[in-house]
Amino acid sequence: MFGMRTAHAANLMASTAVLGLGERNINFLDLLLAMGAELEPQDAIEAMLVTQIGLAHVGVMTAMGRMTDATNDQVRESYSRIAARMNQGFLNQLDALRRHRARSSPAVSVGQVTINEGGQAIVGTVHTKACHEK
Repeated sequence: MFGMRTAHAANLMASTAVLGLGERNINFLDLLLAMGAELEPQDAIEAMLVTQIGLAHVGVMTAMGRMTDATNDQVRESYSRIAARMNQGFLNQLDALRRHRARSSPAVSVGQVTINEGGQAIVGTVHTKACHEK
């Protein structure tokens, strides 16, 4: 679970999720565990990022709910700023997960290729003699 190699590490990751949720939001633990299944972390770094992404989502939604329920403009504005900062953190974590995953899988780029009858295609890096003479 959570892309961890051992059950002990997965349990500790779940414990950090509980810590991050706090007592008021503990009912969202199932959401964090579901995100661990949905996003399928492949290693410990991804597991930490997925946990943080889930926590950030809960934080943004909590702040937005409190903003909506606020009866005073100053409190509403405070929660609005909190939600905006947490949402930026959420987006940064998504980007970090995307970059981490991109590093672990090689990039493949395919351009348009036309091969006429009798022609041959080479797949891979091509070095000409001029490249090696430098």
